[in-house]
Amino acid sequence: MKQERKQDRNKTKKNETKLKRLKRSKQDRFAEWLLKVGEGRIPTMRGLENNIIRLPNDIILPSQNINDLINFIYSNFTTHFNPQYLVERAILTPKNVDVNNVNTIIMDQFPGEAVEYYSADIINEQTNPEHQISNYIIT
Repeated sequence: MKQERKQDRNKTKKNETKLKRLKRSKQDRFAEWLLKVGEGRIPTMRGLENNIIRLPNDIILPSQNINDLINFIYSNFTTHFNPQYLVERAILTPKNVDVNNVNTIIMDQFPGEAVEYYSADIINEQTNPEHQISNYIIT
């Protein structure tokens, strides 16, 4: 009985290792393809603008709907509000206007009111002494 359990554990470990290797090799192939795109080594499509390339079928969603893309990347979004879930996923776009569009759609799915936090690159000189910050050394 112990021998059978040990064999089952070994078989499970081998399958997990094989799955990890397959996953890593798929990621490696995608990373390699991405480098080729960046270096301009992917052929462009004839008859179209010279910067249009054909994407591999395994990275294309059949739908052209942005909501389908968001649901594919962030499946179960309404039940996963933890930061780790969000950090592990991304939607990349070539233009800032597209980023803003995707962000707006996703942000609208969060419950509650959105809050914007502003920052300042510089602080204007204050003439009112009550609003000035003094630099004191505290020991």
